Amino acid sequence: MKSPDFIQLLKESALHGKVVVLNFWFIACPPCRIKVTPLNELVQQFTGKDVVFLSVAREKDRDLKKHLVVTPFLFPVIADPNLKISRDIYHLFGYPTTVVIDRAGKIRYYSLGGKINEDDVRKEFKQKLEPVIYNCLAKTSRIKG
Repeated sequence: MKSPDFIQLLKESALHGKVVVLNFWFIACPPCRIKVTPLNELVQQFTGKDVVFLSVAREKDRDLKKHLVVTPFLFPVIADPNLKISRDIYHLFGYPTTVVIDRAGKIRYYSLGGKINEDDVRKEFKQKLEPVIYNCLAKTSRIKG
């Protein structure tokens, strides 16, 4: 599996004017793994809308490939073993972290840490993450490109 180049993804016109939801995680992190099913549910909820979900894992490609066979994601997963994205671009403090970037490229949501069960994750998404995504979708400003 060859992970997509993150910088190239961000530059692609396909992401211009989209709301981008980033999920930063790693395999050995229990709260990170607990978020997968609720995130997959959100992906399905926002299908057909201008929302792009991307996941950034601090794993090597081969380890990530093995993990994704057992735990499928319904959205692209990018390997970040050298933390070029997590540390150098987003200055991550810890895992899991979820970031929402609006249509104009501004960070509108940044959540660090995780819950210990899926129902709590779903509740947090419903109360905090979903409203931000819907708010970003409602705004009509788009990136010129």
